[in-house]
Amino acid sequence: MKHLKQNTARRRQALLAALLLAIVLPSVACAALTVRQNRLQRRLADAHAEIDRLSLALQDAQAEPPDNVSEERPPEHEPPASVSGQAAPAYQSLHPDVYSDTPVGDQTVYENVCYLTFDDGPSEQTPAILDILDRYGVKATFFVVGSSVQKYPDIVKDAAARGHVIGVHTDSHVYKDIYASVESYLDDFSAAWQRVYDLTGQKPAVFRFPGGSINQYNKGIYQPLIAEMLRRGFAYYDWNASAEDAVGKPTAESVVQNALSVQSKMPIVLMHDGTYTTATAEGLPKIIEGFQSRGYTFGVLTPDVYSVAFGYRD
Repeated sequence: MKHLKQNTARRRQALLAALLLAIVLPSVACAALTVRQNRLQRRLADAHAEIDRLSLALQDAQAEPPDNVSEERPPEHEPPASVSGQAAPAYQSLHPDVYSDTPVGDQTVYENVCYLTFDDGPSEQTPAILDILDRYGVKATFFVVGSSVQKYPDIVKDAAARGHVIGVHTDSHVYKDIYASVESYLDDFSAAWQRVYDLTGQKPAVFRFPGGSINQYNKGIYQPLIAEMLRRGFAYYDWNASAEDAVGKPTAESVVQNALSVQSKMPIVLMHDGTYTTATAEGLPKIIEGFQSRGYTFGVLTPDVYSVAFGYRD
C-alpha cells in the first residue's frame, strides 16, 4: 500500500512538471523571439536612416552650384591650384602668355623621314645653309638662340618665309645660369620665345634643351622642368644622329660621315649653324644626297612628330 502511494505521488509530480514546462517554455520562447524581433527592427530602422542620409548627401552633390560659383572650366593656360592636395609650384604662374597654341597630342613615327635640325644660329653661316636647302627642296628646323635672333633678325625672317620651322633653343646659352632652377630656365626660354614671336608673328611650338633634355647641368631639375614644359604644351626634341660639327675641328668629310652613320627609321640629325665652322654648310649637300640615296624624304619638326628624347636616368 505504501509503495502504491509513492508511485502515485511521483506520477503527480511528473505530471505537474510536464504541465509547468508546457506553460513556461512557450512563454520563454515567445519572450526571446520578441527581444530578437525588437533588435531586428532597430537595425532596420538604423539602415533606413543611413539610406536617407546618403540620399540627401547625393542630392546635395548633384545640386546646382551657387550663383557666385562659375561652372565654366578654368582657362586652359591657368595652372592648377593644387596637385594631389599639394599647392602647385610657384613657377607655373611665371610668364603666363608663354604657352603653345598647338599642344602635344598623339605623336607619330614617320618612317623614312629625316629631320635636319640646326642649333645655335642664326649666324653668317645660315644664309649659305638656307640656299643649299632650297637647292634640294628640303625644309629643316632651326633651334635659334635669342641673342643671335636679335643680332640677325632678317635671317630669321628669311628662314621662316622659306618654310622652315623656327624653334627655341635658348636665349643666353649660358648653361649654369639657364639650369640654375626651373624658374631660371623659364626666364631664359620665355625671352627667346618672345623674340621669335615678335619677329615672325609665329609662336614657336617646338624647342630643344641646350645640351639636350638631360645633361650634367640640369640633372637635379630635369624631371620637373620637362613636366612643366609639357604642361605648357611645348614639344621638345633631342636627337639620334649628330654631325659632330660643334666639337674639335670638324671637316666637311667628318660631318658627312658622322651624320650618315645613323641607322634609324626616323633620323633627327643634330647640326649647327653657329659661327664656329663652315664645315656644316660644306658637307650639307652630301648629307642630303646620302639620305636621299637611302630612300629618305625630309620633314620639319612639329608637335605631331614623335619626340625623340633621352631617357630618364638617376
